[in-house]
Amino acid sequence: SSDWIDQTLSPCDLNPEYGLMWWLNHRGAMSDRASDSSFAARGAGGNVVFVEPERELVIVLRWCGDPQSVISAILASET
Repeated sequence: SSDWIDQTLSPCDLNPEYGLMWWLNHRGAMSDRASDSSFAARGAGGNVVFVEPERELVIVLRWCGDPQSVISAILASET
């Protein structure tokens, strides 16, 4: 439901960069070039699924040593 989606993308009390199972781009935590509404699933070994709703963009990274730089470079190439 839309309520569940809103809850998953709302910062938790313990960590403003984390919702319910999603990492949030709170204060540019994932990328300064991404909107505040962007979010990501992050796994071991640099595996990331990054969602930028405002650009209708999904970035999937596997075994990436510096996901933040790669995401920022991709977002910079779009402007």
